[in-house]
Amino acid sequence: MELYPRLFIKAALIYLIIGTFLGFSYSFNFLEPLRFAHVHLNLFGFMAMFIFGIAYHVIPRFNATKIKNQELVRVHFYLSNAGLIGMVFLHPVEPSFSYTFFLMTGLVSVWLFVYILFPLLNDKESETIEHERSSETVAKSKTETKTVSSSKITGEMLVRDVLSQYPEKLDIFINAGLKGLANKEHRDNLPPVQIHMAAAKHGVDINKLLSELNNPMSGDKKPFEINKNTLIGDLMEKHPEVKELFEKEYGASCFTCPSYKTETIEQTALMHNRNVDEILLLINKTIANAGS
Repeated sequence: MELYPRLFIKAALIYLIIGTFLGFSYSFNFLEPLRFAHVHLNLFGFMAMFIFGIAYHVIPRFNATKIKNQELVRVHFYLSNAGLIGMVFLHPVEPSFSYTFFLMTGLVSVWLFVYILFPLLNDKESETIEHERSSETVAKSKTETKTVSSSKITGEMLVRDVLSQYPEKLDIFINAGLKGLANKEHRDNLPPVQIHMAAAKHGVDINKLLSELNNPMSGDKKPFEINKNTLIGDLMEKHPEVKELFEKEYGASCFTCPSYKTETIEQTALMHNRNVDEILLLINKTIANAGS
């Protein structure tokens, strides 16, 4: 958990203890003048700040996004605490300028909370961002595409050239036994290895492989790409070996959640406060090791 969501929750628990003590005293007609403090320490100090802390921790993760300006969360923490403490201590002398100032400080902190979180709930903005990311990925893949001189795939051709020209053939290579190609990082850094050499290394029947590669009806399915938008359910169905990795990184209890199959890799990383690029790297390494 990040610093300020954690501090919000700690502050909330402290206010709960103080507010409960004042409430207990008030019930026996002690400390009657502190009724205002009892109410506001429990309502704004405990309930509101507990909500602030949990919301800052949970909502960005469940929505697979990040708070754009973390500095505002820090400002919100100090404004809300200053406003509460100022109101509680200066209430006996209200109305006064000082009391009004801290009252407005508390109100501003609530408005700031709404200002910080509301953009995270804007689905249209999230869809726009995802569309832009997808467009960038497509544009990048197009610039990296190379041409294969012959329309017929032969054993002398380089694996990387065939995959560049015919990405739909990826599953044929993987199903034939070249499991390491499931690792995108490995594919992006393929050495100049000819198909017949790769087949010999992995004990693959070269004639059968070439027949599949040149079959116009094969490879029509879109290759399974592993990225931050890949669903956990799809990933585990294709590569069950990653379950052990997730249990190690997230805990075995992660799979007791009925919705885990519909969450993306990025969403799970955010929910467990992990870097999505690091998780993707571990997934690709696990798959590569399983296929080697």
